[in-house]
Amino acid sequence: MSKNEFRTQKVLKAGQPGTQKYVRQFGEKLLCIRHKYEKMTQQKYITAEIIVESTKWYPNADNIPHNKIMDLNIEYKEKYLRKLVQESGGKWNPGKKVWQLAFHQVKALGLEDRIV
Repeated sequence: MSKNEFRTQKVLKAGQPGTQKYVRQFGEKLLCIRHKYEKMTQQKYITAEIIVESTKWYPNADNIPHNKIMDLNIEYKEKYLRKLVQESGGKWNPGKKVWQLAFHQVKALGLEDRIV
């Protein structure tokens, strides 16, 4: 059976009415439930989109402009790191509670894992 034969009629995010049974089954791994219909066989399918693996992801550095301002997560107790970012031109954004610094500086300091 090819994918072209299915028509998706309804997509429900986890937690919406009609998903409780699947939330109990899959827990926090459930992203959404889809109601799909196959015209030829007149069958209705309910599919679940679940998280099967989660790993740290870093944006492809080749696609990020070097001067793009990045949000960084730096804890208050990390005084040395905060000072280093500030000396490199970083600014504290109190509304977002993050440090902001141009991507080329983030990369130069090796702080890609701090990008939020």
